[in-house]
Amino acid sequence: MEMLKSVLIGFSSAIETAYLPALAAQKESFNICAVCDPSAERLEKAKTLLPEARLYDSPKALFSKEERLDLAVIASPSGRRAEHAMLALGNLTHVLCEAPLCLSLKELDRLWSESVRADRCVFTVHGPEHSPQLITLQRILGEKLLGHISYASLVFLRRRPAEAGIMADCGWQASYLAGEFLGGEPLSLAARLQPAEGGGSAAAVAQLHFSGGAAHIRLAAGSHADRTKALLCGDKGVAQLDEDLLTLDLKDLGAETIRFKERFSEAPRTEWLAGALKDFLAAVADPVLREKNFRATKNCVKFLKNSAYSDSLNSAAVPL
Repeated sequence: MEMLKSVLIGFSSAIETAYLPALAAQKESFNICAVCDPSAERLEKAKTLLPEARLYDSPKALFSKEERLDLAVIASPSGRRAEHAMLALGNLTHVLCEAPLCLSLKELDRLWSESVRADRCVFTVHGPEHSPQLITLQRILGEKLLGHISYASLVFLRRRPAEAGIMADCGWQASYLAGEFLGGEPLSLAARLQPAEGGGSAAAVAQLHFSGGAAHIRLAAGSHADRTKALLCGDKGVAQLDEDLLTLDLKDLGAETIRFKERFSEAPRTEWLAGALKDFLAAVADPVLREKNFRATKNCVKFLKNSAYSDSLNSAAVPL
């Protein structure tokens, strides 16, 4: 594949500390020619790190000047990402976007239709796909060491208030992981949301039901520390993840532990994004992989929207 002429829409701290080094490490595939951000301070930082890149204060200004672009890496505020992705697709540009890609199914369907029309890839980076913790858990699941998984519990605690609420901040990752652990698509959910003073949700509890099991999700902002925990229960054993420590307890065998170098809550990390970039390049070349990423994205959007709907019905279960 030829080098992709790339632009950055939103120069967030995640772009600066994780995405930019990951893109630079694959310089044979990505050439960053322009950066867009409404903040003069962030553009000044971008100029320091990317002295040859052209700078713009809005996506419209960027796309009106730049020609023959191949890729837009989008990390703008979550409420604007769908708009910016549509703008990129309208300019026949592939899209690589931080989660959440969008916050409504209507937006998502429009993005998919436009990507098919333009024959361009819209790819969501869900966050922890290539973390050592998840790779190890997927290997354990693939080897059926835990047997049939009937229950998973996920807890996300975060110190900082969520920009668009804890659901957009961590609910996306939690629902993505639930799908990875239990397999298939969720059938229904029930949720209770605690409103935040500035909008969105400060805390949430949700139950997801799958054909062969269930997942329980708890999210909270304003905690004393960032912490992520996961529990997987099967008929042959249990796996429990607590940040950098994985405990595996198999039937008729003693418990053993694995210690990782990084905490799970430190996402995104440059090393993890390297794998996501390779997945993106594969999806650019293969429409089947594009659709696979889209289906996972759609399940996450359905979780966000239907959690709010369930909460409005006094936490009644709603079909997905």
